[in-house]
Amino acid sequence: MDEDHGTVELRSKRMQAVPWAAYQTAYGPAIAVPGQLLRLAGQGENTALAASHDLWCSLCQHVYAAPAAVPALPFILEVLNTASEKLTIAILDILLGFVSCTLPDESARPAWLAELRIGVASERPRLELLSTHANSELAELACDLLKELDSPQSC
Repeated sequence: MDEDHGTVELRSKRMQAVPWAAYQTAYGPAIAVPGQLLRLAGQGENTALAASHDLWCSLCQHVYAAPAAVPALPFILEVLNTASEKLTIAILDILLGFVSCTLPDESARPAWLAELRIGVASERPRLELLSTHANSELAELACDLLKELDSPQSC
C-alpha cells in the first residue's frame, strides 16, 4: 500500500473538493469520512483495517446505505488496487453492503442508491477476477457480490 507523495496529495485534494458535510452517514453529516478514507489508503494494514470497519459502520452495515457512500466509492475502489488480501476482504464486504442494502419503503428509494449500485457494478471485471482468487474467503466474498449484483435490486 505504499503510495508516492504526489498520489496522496492528489487524493487529498480530490477529497477536499467533496462537500462531505452535505452528505449523511449512519451517524449524521459525513465530516469524518475523508479522514477514514485517508486512513484506509494510508500506511499500515492495522490502520487501514480499522478505517474499513469505521467506513462499514458509517456507510452501509449491510442493511442501510448512506448517501455519503456515493462520493466515497471512488476512493474506496482506488485503495482496492493496492490492498492486501485482508484489506481486500474488508473492502469487498463494504461493497457488498452497498449493493445488498434495503430500505423499509421502496417507494421512497432515492436516485443515489441506483448510482451507488451502478458504481459497484462497473467493477464487475475486477470482481470476476477476484472470484477466482486463491484465498477462498476473498473469492467467496467476490462471488457473493457478483450474485448480489445479478439479483433484483433490493435498494
